[in-house]
Amino acid sequence: LQRVRILALAGASGDAVVGSVKTSQVLGNLEELDLSGTGLTDAGARALAQATGLGNLRAIAVRGRSLSVQGVSALLSAPRLPKLRVVDVRGAEVGYVWKRHLRAQFPRHTVLV
Repeated sequence: LQRVRILALAGASGDAVVGSVKTSQVLGNLEELDLSGTGLTDAGARALAQATGLGNLRAIAVRGRSLSVQGVSALLSAPRLPKLRVVDVRGAEVGYVWKRHLRAQFPRHTVLV
């Protein structure tokens, strides 16, 4: 698993799977994580933001309606995710309002809504 760079866990239970991903010692090379359709909540996003072994993560997809702007902000501002630049939250109900807010707050990041 140490060579895994892209991991899609679509359909898994979002907050539950975050516990495993965040504490994994073998996903250090992971660059893209897809948690679309998992129901990841803001609490799960905050937990993922504390992950110690995901320092190479560059993109995360959480498509659907489960995250709010607070969850996305937690991911984008996480010091333990220094390479994260893209968050895909397509399908979020109030996406365009978020996009303006998040672009202003995180100008070096891309938020797809």
